[in-house]
Amino acid sequence: AKQEGLSLGSVKEKVRKKTVDVMCQTLVPFAEKMGCDLICGYIKGGADAAVSQLKKSIREISERIEDTKVNLYLEATNHYDSGIVHTVREAAELAGTVWRVLPDTYHMNMEETSMAAAIVGHSNLYRNIHISDNNRCFPGFGGIDFYQVFQLLKAISYEGTVSIEGRICRTLREDIIKSCRYLESVYSRMETSD
Repeated sequence: AKQEGLSLGSVKEKVRKKTVDVMCQTLVPFAEKMGCDLICGYIKGGADAAVSQLKKSIREISERIEDTKVNLYLEATNHYDSGIVHTVREAAELAGTVWRVLPDTYHMNMEETSMAAAIVGHSNLYRNIHISDNNRCFPGFGGIDFYQVFQLLKAISYEGTVSIEGRICRTLREDIIKSCRYLESVYSRMETSD
């Protein structure tokens, strides 16, 4: 989105229409061919994005791809990354019937007054959640208590995917090992608390 100057919420109608076309003619068909879903995070727009324009784009895309099996995820991102859709509730209000919501613990840590309320309150709208620590590194490198996050997911009988996302703090290998050990300890705590 950043490299190509794409924005579903752009106030420049030409940019918005081009982005809708790219989504419908290129990205969605590619995702369908690959058997995967499509995340709309940065592509929803930067600082100059408008909710009214994003609504228009969501409506147009939904009409144009209604026969596809691709799920579109509207990711709630923090106010440093985008001018719109900062909370899971805001994403849920725009999602409609074709789109899903994508919670991300890194962004939720900044934008939600209650991460628990966001995870539980909109659980029917997501089948994927990104986990990243408060410093944008992998889980276990920062201050988010992922034991609580996973307890919430367990309490709502979450059956979707959990994707680790984050920047590399040391090396990829070291980060994966440390994060996996941390998540394994979270899992062990959950097993012993049952």
